[in-house]
Amino acid sequence: MSDLNKVFSPKNIAIIGISSSPHKLSTVIYNNLINSEFKGSIYFVNPKYKNLFGKKVYKSILDIPEKIDAVVIAIPTDYVKDVLIEAGEKKVSLAIIITAGFRESGQDGLKRELELKEIAQKYGIRILGPNCLGITSTHNKMNASFSAVNAISGKIAFFSQSGAINTALLDMAQSRNLGFKYFVSLGNKIDINENEILNAWINDPEVSVIGGYLEDFYDGNDFVKIASKANKPIVILNTGKGEASQKAIHSHTGSLATNNVITSTALTQAGVNLVDSIEELFATLLFFERSKIPKGSKTAILTNAGGPAVMLLDLLSNENIVTAKLESEIEKELQKILPSNASVHNPIDILGDADASRYAQALNILEKSKKVDIIFVLISPQYVTQIEETVKIISEISFKSKKCIVPILLGDKYMDDALERLDDRKIAGYKFASLAVKAIKHGINFNFYNKNSYKIPKLNLKIGKYKNILSKIATVQTEPLPEMLSKSIAREFGLTLPQEEIIHTFDEAIDFVNKLGFPVVLKVTTESLPHKTEYKAIYLDINSKEALKHSFNKLMSLCQKYGKSEELLIQEFVNSKIELMSGAIRDGDSNVYTNFGHGFGHLILFGHGGIYAEVFKDTSSFIVPATKEIIEKSIKSTDVYKILNGYRGGIKYDLNLILETLQKLQKIVQTYPEIESIDINPMMLTPDKCYCVDLKIFVKK
Repeated sequence: MSDLNKVFSPKNIAIIGISSSPHKLSTVIYNNLINSEFKGSIYFVNPKYKNLFGKKVYKSILDIPEKIDAVVIAIPTDYVKDVLIEAGEKKVSLAIIITAGFRESGQDGLKRELELKEIAQKYGIRILGPNCLGITSTHNKMNASFSAVNAISGKIAFFSQSGAINTALLDMAQSRNLGFKYFVSLGNKIDINENEILNAWINDPEVSVIGGYLEDFYDGNDFVKIASKANKPIVILNTGKGEASQKAIHSHTGSLATNNVITSTALTQAGVNLVDSIEELFATLLFFERSKIPKGSKTAILTNAGGPAVMLLDLLSNENIVTAKLESEIEKELQKILPSNASVHNPIDILGDADASRYAQALNILEKSKKVDIIFVLISPQYVTQIEETVKIISEISFKSKKCIVPILLGDKYMDDALERLDDRKIAGYKFASLAVKAIKHGINFNFYNKNSYKIPKLNLKIGKYKNILSKIATVQTEPLPEMLSKSIAREFGLTLPQEEIIHTFDEAIDFVNKLGFPVVLKVTTESLPHKTEYKAIYLDINSKEALKHSFNKLMSLCQKYGKSEELLIQEFVNSKIELMSGAIRDGDSNVYTNFGHGFGHLILFGHGGIYAEVFKDTSSFIVPATKEIIEKSIKSTDVYKILNGYRGGIKYDLNLILETLQKLQKIVQTYPEIESIDINPMMLTPDKCYCVDLKIFVKK
């Protein structure tokens, strides 16, 4: 692969399809190059003209006497192929194909796109696009795009599959003086894709923040590997299209692990900051470019109005961001300088008549607190509020402080000048508290995942004892693996299963009880009826021979009714007050962990289980491979964790039992990537064991 930073910095450019019309994209791109003060040479190619805009127009790129670094192709679709061949013969390094009408237009377009890919590979041309907006590279003073706005020079680098997202973000950046080094439109990603760009920008010391908009992933697993190595923030707006399909997987895991869950889990675990809107995208890029990354998550609020502070508390609570309990010394210092009716407890309300000096005194005291990592400074436009003077003071203290200080200027017209002063001083200020809180949440997450991403373990791709069996079954299997094979795989990795036996007669059931005692569970095997509860094919907590006889007869009749094998499974009864669930689902095929594979790999879920798993939808997830810290964080993010941790005086369970079970599950799917999904429901916790009571495994190539 070429060094993209060099490819994106051509010394000269040829525009293919230049036109006399100011509304043609080729002409817009030429004007953008001129307006961006591109220092390199610009050549025109169009057989219709001899001269345009005081420059010679060549019939073909082959007629240009000089070596050409890059071409911008903005011509009808049918002519792109021939022009690209000429560019290859000319030994051009980069082709920016603006033209649409390829994969996005159907099968014929896909065929044309594959032809372009062959040409590019033959001649070694790097292609951006097709169907793209172009590229802006401010350090090279090059705007080779048809955007209506030119980027301000800065240290943010941004890529996008949507030209509209590019132009909207550029327009927002203009008003806040937010600068970019690169602005790249990916288009159809025939060659240059987000993975290669991400890798280049991670290693570019002049890029401090990376942003992007993605509708799909060239290779999700590879993207995660690259992103996890970054020591700089990555902010992605994603529409949530993973490669997994749960249509054929009849399990709780499959129904709960949507494409969006897989994508968001994989990216978040790699340290990527996922946003849901272009407004949140912009707010987060602004934060990372201009604010200090918080060292912790404890916040304090300084305000001149009580209502906005209460609103901010709700927003913080929704994001699970904690408010700090201030030291008594800090509160006493605040009491000395504030009016008697001011509040010195967090939030600190310095009242509506607060001038700039009162803000300054309070902020200087609050900044000394060792229990505070983040300070929100709320300013509402009261009649006496010295907005611009206060903003100046916030800026000065923020520069000196090691804490993350976030000004929120509530209002509109009266706040515009003050917001502009913050932009001039490169301080991230916000008009909307909701966006400020979202941005801070991403800062807190970056701090956590940036520490842990370097510890992501290597894949443990060992050969399991059932490898050959699973490989053969995976080519034809649509139903779950035979129950005994699934449980043999589970035991290979030390998962705890209830003691059990397959029985065919009532005498065999009695023999099992004589060895183990009551209570027991009796049910139809998974091969006979996968969803036992729906068919009333399971009896729990059987405590007598009479009850066992009744259950045995009922289940045998059920097997006969549905024409199933007359065999049952008898198990020890696991006495647990709460049902959990876990499972795994694969994004991509069984080659996902190889150099040939695409996708994010296996996602593992944990959460509230039982027959109402889909109703509660209380689950968390992580992508394989994950560190112990990531798995622990995942477990603790569920509501059921509060119950397991002894909510309101309840039983406090050993959570290490769950952690160990999920780590073993992670080893299973690494050893057997043929596994498409695993469903463990219920999973039950006792004081000393974590039982995988019911387990199904699906395999697929």
